[in-house]
Amino acid sequence: MVIHRNAGTRVACVMLAAASIALASPSIRLGGRGTTWNGTTYIATFDSLGEVTRTTYEDAYKGMGIEALYGPIGWVYGRAELASVRFFNAGGGALFVFPTAGLDVLVEPQFHWRLLPYVWGGAYYMGYWGNQGTADPRFLPPDVKKINSLYGLRVGIGLEYRLSKRVDISAEIQTLDYLSALNPSGIRGFPQQWWMNAFGLLRADIGFRYDFGAR
Repeated sequence: MVIHRNAGTRVACVMLAAASIALASPSIRLGGRGTTWNGTTYIATFDSLGEVTRTTYEDAYKGMGIEALYGPIGWVYGRAELASVRFFNAGGGALFVFPTAGLDVLVEPQFHWRLLPYVWGGAYYMGYWGNQGTADPRFLPPDVKKINSLYGLRVGIGLEYRLSKRVDISAEIQTLDYLSALNPSGIRGFPQQWWMNAFGLLRADIGFRYDFGAR
């Protein structure tokens, strides 16, 4: 059995230290972005003749999405993905509306700079229960009576350039991805739940945001 995670080259960033942070007015932002996701995650089982099965959890893709942000105190924002369309590098595509129960948190220093760095991190959750009578990795075996929880953690950095009082453009990368996934296997001694980590240039976004709140 082979667990594969493909990521780009490692990246590092040194953030500027803020001497002080001032509170600001609440802010609501709506934005769009273009995304390139470079990671592919799958679990493959082999025998003497070659690959038997492959379960893919993440596909490399290029796409576009819509996001909403709310900053209750002006320098900390909660972000949710509203919808996205993705075109997979291996072929095919997908349309997502509220793809997961997830939330990112963005933290940016309150400096009056046109070019402003920030850090972000988040998590998402998907819960499945019951059984369909098939070898579907989302569901636990029939004899296990509980919810199969799949979740991921992510961390990244970004830059915002202020075009005006209301409009920003942004560039963002994701540098860490942690994924838990179920892989029902009939092979004795192999775990059913896998925890997979990747570090590097995993995702790159370029987009814009419109601020509906007062600054």
